[in-house]
Amino acid sequence: MDVLYGLTKDFVFKEAVAFLKGKRTLTSEEYKMLSDESRAKAFTVSGYTSLEVLQEFLDCLTKAAEEGTTKEQFREDMNRFLEEHGYEGINPWKCDNIFRTNMQTALNAGHYKSMTDETTMMLYHKS
Repeated sequence: MDVLYGLTKDFVFKEAVAFLKGKRTLTSEEYKMLSDESRAKAFTVSGYTSLEVLQEFLDCLTKAAEEGTTKEQFREDMNRFLEEHGYEGINPWKCDNIFRTNMQTALNAGHYKSMTDETTMMLYHKS
């Protein structure tokens, strides 16, 4: 049996991608009103209130997880989008924080899901 540990043939960590695809964009105000459990399924970026902009952030992060987009490409894509919509581009420090935080959270969630999967648990308990 080939064990891919949550990866597809092209090495996409499908559980991390699924985690990001399961997120829903909310404004900061809406996010603050949620319970901790609900916050795990929400997505927001400090300083942005437009749901269109927030969705673009989430879409670009999902693309990064699916296609291996770099942080630099993420920043270029977001700056292009933001400037086209009348916003100032994102600075490198904020970009780094948004990218690293969300990608690491998605990877951690994906690993957790893989490790607690019923098949994985059965294999672990057989040892």
